[in-house]
Amino acid sequence: MPVFNVIGPKSGRCNICGAVGPLTEDHIPPKALAQNIALRLNHLVSELGAEKAPPGTKMPDGIKFRSLCQRCNGVVLSRYDKALVAMADQVTAMLRTPILLDGSQAIRVKPQLVARAVLGHLCALGIDRYNEGDPQKFGEYVLNDQSTFLRDCRVCYWVYPFAGRTVARDLFITYIGTKIASQVMIMKCYPIAFAIIVNKALPLDGWQPPSFDFYASLGPDDEVEIPIYLDQIPDQIWPEMPHRDGNMVAMLGEAAYVAKLSSPRGQVLKNRLKP
Repeated sequence: MPVFNVIGPKSGRCNICGAVGPLTEDHIPPKALAQNIALRLNHLVSELGAEKAPPGTKMPDGIKFRSLCQRCNGVVLSRYDKALVAMADQVTAMLRTPILLDGSQAIRVKPQLVARAVLGHLCALGIDRYNEGDPQKFGEYVLNDQSTFLRDCRVCYWVYPFAGRTVARDLFITYIGTKIASQVMIMKCYPIAFAIIVNKALPLDGWQPPSFDFYASLGPDDEVEIPIYLDQIPDQIWPEMPHRDGNMVAMLGEAAYVAKLSSPRGQVLKNRLKP
């Protein structure tokens, strides 16, 4: 199994803005949210057992792609990441409290910034993917905090109390007997998971998590209370894994990965995630 600290060339085209030049390393999810620990990176298809997948990759310092320019990574996403980490910290505090909490709790977040943080890091998946097979609006959604991202796409979220990480930009879902299909981008990492549904008409399989739909008219720095449902937690491999008796069909492209804990040779991994 090959070992990579980071995937991607030192220079090329930025996946978000399309500028050609030096590229920087992007942690997916951002390193302030996910600990930099040794991981074994596999294509999502191998985790689901659908077919034989290429050999996995060991990444000693978490999932990192060199695919974004300095401005997109260090300026644009840095601002959004603060809102994402603030949301995750509140959910983590709930999960670690010794007091039994009710099924629904409220936290304060900036939905427009959180959504753009998630999309920006998912855009970083893959090499030279600027506008490749994606709506050309993705870059505009990230770069322009006044864009219609939350009006055009559905951004769902739910509690994710599991170790390991799943990130995918090349997941496509449809249902047998229907004409509804959509690209679905997912980022799952303790303590919160997100799914971006490009076509809002597509329901997820079996359960509809809360979303940012109601906050589409907010300004980028507007902060609101949103519900967190501690009693509604789907399986670890949802929504990418179809139910056995359902009619969902999931198609996976290149940029769809599962990362599991992987102890470096000769070392004991002490800083495991705390689900």
